[in-house]
Amino acid sequence: MRTFWDQVVALIEQGDRPQGAAEAQPTEPDGASSPQVDARGPALKAQCEDIGRALEHLERIKGLFQDFLPTVSELALAFDACDRRLEETTAKLAALGQAHRDLAARHASALEDRNRLAKRAAALEARLATGTEQTGESESPEEPGAVGKRRAAT
Repeated sequence: MRTFWDQVVALIEQGDRPQGAAEAQPTEPDGASSPQVDARGPALKAQCEDIGRALEHLERIKGLFQDFLPTVSELALAFDACDRRLEETTAKLAALGQAHRDLAARHASALEDRNRLAKRAAALEARLATGTEQTGESESPEEPGAVGKRRAAT
């Protein structure tokens, strides 16, 4: 975009600006011919030439703007598309954040349940160990159902 404005400024600065053409001259009717303009003086002729060059510069600038407009419209469309994608991504991120918080809460609850069950299992094993010491029985790995039989016996 900077190069575009550099071109515009260069076109504007290209024009020759006469030093002594600042005095206001009366305007000539539309039917004035070139010899009549020549008779009025070189200052008026210089002003007319300046106006002609300025109009040419304006036409070039208009062309540059017309070349520039499609680029601006493409940028605007791209910006709108990016804006929509940003909104969608933000919504997805919010949903993922909520899901993460939910999973963290479920994980904490599962850890509490596991710890509570581990304490209860340790307490039961301690009770069973105490019960086997009193009765003199020992738990052997060959008898997988021995613990269940003792529970039913007590």
